[in-house]
Amino acid sequence: LPPFLFQLYLKGRVLGLIEEALLQVMTDQPATAVTRPPLKAGERQRLQAIDSYLQTHLAEPINTSDMARALGLSATSLQRLIRQAHGCSLAHHIRAHKLDRARMALERDGISVAEAAYMVGYNSPANFATAFRRAFGLPPSAVQDR
Repeated sequence: LPPFLFQLYLKGRVLGLIEEALLQVMTDQPATAVTRPPLKAGERQRLQAIDSYLQTHLAEPINTSDMARALGLSATSLQRLIRQAHGCSLAHHIRAHKLDRARMALERDGISVAEAAYMVGYNSPANFATAFRRAFGLPPSAVQDR
C-alpha cells in the first residue's frame, strides 16, 4: 500500500482494537458476547414475561424448572433465551435482577440494608452485603447514604 493508505489502514485497525477493549471493559464480557443477533418479537415477549415473573417472585428462592414451567418453556429454552439476550447464565441474571431491585429500594426508599436483603430473598444481610459489593463495587450502606 502507498504510505498514506497504509497509515489509514493502521489507524482503522487501532480504532477497532480500542473499540473491542472498551466493549470488554464496559460489559466485563468478551466483545464477541456483546454483538448478539437481534431478538424476535416472541423472544422479547418471553423476556418481558421472565422479568414479570422475577418481579412477582422477588423474595422467594427461584427454581429454574418451576420458573420454566410457569412461563411455558423448558428449562433449557429458558436458559438459552437468557444467555442469548443478556449474555449470562440464568442464575446470574436472577441475582443481578434482585440486586438491582434492592439497590433501587435503598436509593429511593431509604430502607435499611437488612430490609433490602429480606426483600430480595436473602436470609442473611451479611451475605446480601457481600453479593451487593461484588456486583456494584461498594457496600449497600454507601448507596443507602446517598
